[in-house]
Amino acid sequence: MSKPASCAYWPPGASSEPPGLNVVVDAPNGVGAPRGLDPAVAAKLRDAFRTAVASTEFKQACEKIDAPLLYLDGPDYEKYVLQTFKKETELIRRLNLKALLKS
Repeated sequence: MSKPASCAYWPPGASSEPPGLNVVVDAPNGVGAPRGLDPAVAAKLRDAFRTAVASTEFKQACEKIDAPLLYLDGPDYEKYVLQTFKKETELIRRLNLKALLKS
């Protein structure tokens, strides 16, 4: 596992990337709401999350656990999830990983 940038608490030049492997693993999180949610409620939620993510407290908490801030608003996050699902589904197919579950 490696990160695209070194961690703030690691010595300069340190990396968790094994020689010869170019792998980056992240763990994004998201909050979803059901389709058909009242648009007024959706707007309030989006504003609340946007405000929270922009807060100094949130940014400090992210820095404390070396979590990069990867905020995406609703439509952008939905697009990211769909693209990631498609990409990872293809990777599972190409590597024949479903066969490993059967054994």
